[in-house]
Amino acid sequence: MTLAALLEAFDRLDLGELPDVHALDNDRAQILWLFAAIKKTGFDSLTAAEVSNLLRDRCGVAVSRQRVAGILDNEHGTTVARIGKKNPARYKLMRKGEDEVLAIDKDAGVYRPGKSAKQHPKSRRHIPGLGGRPAGLRHLCR
Repeated sequence: MTLAALLEAFDRLDLGELPDVHALDNDRAQILWLFAAIKKTGFDSLTAAEVSNLLRDRCGVAVSRQRVAGILDNEHGTTVARIGKKNPARYKLMRKGEDEVLAIDKDAGVYRPGKSAKQHPKSRRHIPGLGGRPAGLRHLCR
């Protein structure tokens, strides 16, 4: 697989059923989103460098190859699987990772695994009046 073929396949994708990548609040979610999107093209595994290049060149999201590799190594065995033993490592999205991406609300970018916003602690931080502390001001709330 060449990077040019991968970029061309990504350009032909219909991303209507996935949430907006820019609405996702962390690099991990954006990486899993990319795997879910690219799965539709027939390319089922990617290297950390390919993930970084696609996010940068096609999505306008800057995540370094090293950061991607670290996140994928942490996710190995839960949401992604490592394919083969060669370097560079190739990763493939597992069903749990795909379910997690599909459980993200398209409009709000909020993870919703069957819980209401009042029950989900991540949502509480983003919705005023639910009693959560804003994530960026945690140091002031001690």
